[in-house]
Amino acid sequence: MTADLYTLKRLRRSRRALAWALAASVASLPFPLAVSAQEPAFEQTADGFAVGPQQLQTAMASQFPHSESLLGGLANLTFSKPSVAIPNPGDRIQLDMDYQLASKLDGREEQGRLRVLSGLRYDPGSHGLHLLNPEVQSVRAHDGSSQVDDQTRTLINALLQDYARQEPVYQLDAATVAQIPGSLSADAIRIEQGRVHLRWGQ
Repeated sequence: MTADLYTLKRLRRSRRALAWALAASVASLPFPLAVSAQEPAFEQTADGFAVGPQQLQTAMASQFPHSESLLGGLANLTFSKPSVAIPNPGDRIQLDMDYQLASKLDGREEQGRLRVLSGLRYDPGSHGLHLLNPEVQSVRAHDGSSQVDDQTRTLINALLQDYARQEPVYQLDAATVAQIPGSLSADAIRIEQGRVHLRWGQ
């Protein structure tokens, strides 16, 4: 990984830590904080909360473009312009995004759009929802070709798995985490009726 990419990852982690600290401070205020009218971060339910595709997409916006140096620095792959949907019926989220591959081996550059279907898991360390078993459904180059070579598919899957391990698609703030009774497991999450549901006490 290059120094620039390492620095970028540190900045992203610092930004998430700052947001967490700010949320904790706001939650401790003795009076409600006035905010501008906007779509709520989540919807409170009787036994937990639910988020829709727009909330997921808003949360992911700060994480993109997402880049990684692969093959020992011989290739660089970038994901950008994410678009999130939750098919109904269905139990996985749909993530469409652009990709750009630059190879130092032959000077080749490739761009296109890919579609991923994935479950979600809760990570206690990041207090976030991460992709779970993401599967690439389709890859289409911007020239209209759907014939993508095996190396490109391998690199796309490698970066996708890295993203699933490291980056939450949605992160709970301190005030929300404080409401969680006990621990959360993967069984606490359900994707149904076009939304992601997380139930307390699961």
